[in-house]
Amino acid sequence: MRNHFATESVAARYARGRPEFHANLIEIFRPRLEGSQYATALDVGCGTGASTRPLTGLMHRAVGLDSSLAMLSHAYRSPHASYVGGRAEELPFRTDSFDLLTVSLAFHWLDRRLFLTEALRVLGCTGLLVVYDNFFAGRTGDDEDEGLGQWMRDIYWRRYPYPPRSTVDFAPEESVDPGFQCETRNEYQNIVEFSRERLVDYLVTQTNVIAAVEEGEECIDDVRGWLLRELASFFEGRESRRFIFECPIWILRPKE
Repeated sequence: MRNHFATESVAARYARGRPEFHANLIEIFRPRLEGSQYATALDVGCGTGASTRPLTGLMHRAVGLDSSLAMLSHAYRSPHASYVGGRAEELPFRTDSFDLLTVSLAFHWLDRRLFLTEALRVLGCTGLLVVYDNFFAGRTGDDEDEGLGQWMRDIYWRRYPYPPRSTVDFAPEESVDPGFQCETRNEYQNIVEFSRERLVDYLVTQTNVIAAVEEGEECIDDVRGWLLRELASFFEGRESRRFIFECPIWILRPKE
């Protein structure tokens, strides 16, 4: 699939506009790792390192990998985190290099079979693969207002349709070829508070907007201006609002 995150302009918007949520979700699967041999983690599709950062407090060593060098140029820096440019389908690491492999908001851009084959190789027989998402539900968390969801369906997504991507789902106890078994699948919700400007900062990091801008159909300033006008009514009389993100988490282990 096309890499929609390769340019500096996209990376800068991503670093500015993406909400911090990864630590909340990592805390959910932390108990699965405690009291075990897990010490090294690989974070695939790490982007600007927001998903790698909380791993540094959980593991002895965390490595973030992304195919976009522009994204990595904005990555969070720590003595316990390092970053590598590369493709998920051709992981540039030795066999049995990691105990944990995470993929946050990136699995739908990967070649599923090629990536899973590589994941199994670098994890070995005792590692874990954790895939998790945090997608904008188009619903507010402070009342029953459904107007935002209707605006997104009828106006926003029609103006900016999403580019092609793969679906992501694994059923509990499902055999996932090549070589994995889905141990658990859980659904959570994450609440993020945005002002109107911060919500626009987030929306211009979504791939439907990125595709329209990077392909030259619209300029980013025009998109921002349109979004600010469109969203004004949802923030009337309010400095900010709380928004719901849906957060599925899948924990997969190598088949015995």
